[in-house]
Amino acid sequence: MTTEKKSAQSGGLIVLFIKLLPKLGALFSKIFTVLIKVLKGGKIAMAGATFASYSLIFNWKFALTIMVGIFIHELGHIRAMKAYGMKTKGVYFLPFLGAAAVAEEDFPDRKAETVIGLWGPVYGLITTMIAFAIYAQTGSPLAAGIAAWLGTLNLFNLLPIKPLDGGRILVPIALSISPRFGLSVMAFGMVLAVYILLKFHMSLFGLLLIIGFFEFLGERRRQPDIEIFRKNLITVLVKELNDPMPPPFRVVTEENILAFLMGIKERSDPETFDDFTFIAALKAGNIGWLQKGCAPEILRTWIEQEGSCEQVVRKVLNRTFQPPQTPRTAPIPFKDVAIVAAGSLITFGLLATITYLSGIDPASQAAFKVFSE
Repeated sequence: MTTEKKSAQSGGLIVLFIKLLPKLGALFSKIFTVLIKVLKGGKIAMAGATFASYSLIFNWKFALTIMVGIFIHELGHIRAMKAYGMKTKGVYFLPFLGAAAVAEEDFPDRKAETVIGLWGPVYGLITTMIAFAIYAQTGSPLAAGIAAWLGTLNLFNLLPIKPLDGGRILVPIALSISPRFGLSVMAFGMVLAVYILLKFHMSLFGLLLIIGFFEFLGERRRQPDIEIFRKNLITVLVKELNDPMPPPFRVVTEENILAFLMGIKERSDPETFDDFTFIAALKAGNIGWLQKGCAPEILRTWIEQEGSCEQVVRKVLNRTFQPPQTPRTAPIPFKDVAIVAAGSLITFGLLATITYLSGIDPASQAAFKVFSE
C-alpha cells in the first residue's frame, strides 16, 4: 500500500470520526445520565455491602443466588406499583436484611396494596419454578438447591406480618371486613414476630416488629373511633371556652355545650355562650387540637365533606356525623378479595410444594454444601 493511499485512508477515518463525534457525545451523555441515576442514593454501594454481608455469613455463591432472587422478587413489586401509576425510586438492597422496593407515594387504595404485595411472591414463584424445571430435567443438585432457597425466601415473605408481603396482602383484606378485625390481624402479626424473635433469635424480626408497630399506629389513626373523638372534643371545648374568661364570668360545662348544640338555649347563658363565642373558640384553636385521636388527612377529608370545621364539630358532638369513605380506607370489593385470596393461596401452595420437593431430594443436599463451603 502506497503512502498516498495510507494518508487518504487516515484522512477518511478522521473525517468519519469528526462526523460521528456529536452522535458519540450524545450516546456517552445518555450512558452517563443512566449511570448517575443508578448510582443515585448509593444503590451500587448498598448492593455491594449486601453482597459482602451474605458472603460473610455464607459464601459468594449463596450471596449471588439470594440477591438475584430478591431482586426479581422486588422487581415484581416495582412492576405492580407502576401498573397502578405510582412513582418509584427502584430497588434498594439492605445489608443483612435483603432489599426493598421503594415508592415515592403511599398506596392509592387497599386493593392496590394487596396486589402489589402479591406480585413480589408471584415473580419469585416464576424464578423458583424455572430453577425447579432445570433440576427436574437435568437432576442438577445446584438447581435443586437454588429452587429450595428461592422457595424458602418467598415463603418467608408470605408470613402474615407487616411489612412483609403476607401482611401487605392479608391486612387490607381484614380491614375491608372490619376495621377492628384488621387491627387485630396486625396485632397478631406483631405477636408472631415477637415469638419468632424469642424462639429462633432472628434479629430481623425485631426490626419487623418496630416497623409493624408504627404501621399499626398509622392504621389506627386512619380508623378513628368517633365516640372517643367526640369525648376529646368535649374536653378541649370546655377548656377553650373557659380560657378567655375565668369563673365566675364564664363557666362552660359539657352539659351546656351539648344543650347549646341541641338548641336548648335556656340551659346555657345567652350572654356568655352563644353561636359567636362557640365558633370563635373553634377558630382560635385553629384545628390543631382537633387532630387528637384523628389523623390530619382524615380530618381534612371530613372538613371538605361538611364544608367547614364547625360543621364537623357540631355533627360529631350531636352524634349525627357519618365519616366518608376515602379511597385509602374504602373496603376492597368482594370479587377482588376473592381473586387476590385465590392467587395468594395458589402461590403459597406452589412455593411450598417446590421447596419441599427440592429440599428433601438427596441431590439438593449437595447444593446446600456448595452454598456453605
